[in-house]
Amino acid sequence: MRKTVNSQESWDSFRGKLSISKRNAKIENYQLILNKRNNIYSVKFDLIDKDPGEFTIYHYRNCFSCASKEGNKIHISKSTVTQWQQYES
Repeated sequence: MRKTVNSQESWDSFRGKLSISKRNAKIENYQLILNKRNNIYSVKFDLIDKDPGEFTIYHYRNCFSCASKEGNKIHISKSTVTQWQQYES
């Protein structure tokens, strides 16, 4: 069974729930892991949102085929820093 996702709707929902800016967010350290059948096993990434005077980093991970129910939940943690050297690259 193939499942399709509207990426624009998903991004708009994700951005809205976390109050992420429309123009200043960047994704880093993106990892998409596929299983032997080429289905998504897990997704991880960091999202950096630039605000005046600080950067908010969201660490996102979601395992779709983990053995435990806890592992199959979306996990998002958040931290704030005043500098993010690689933001401009």
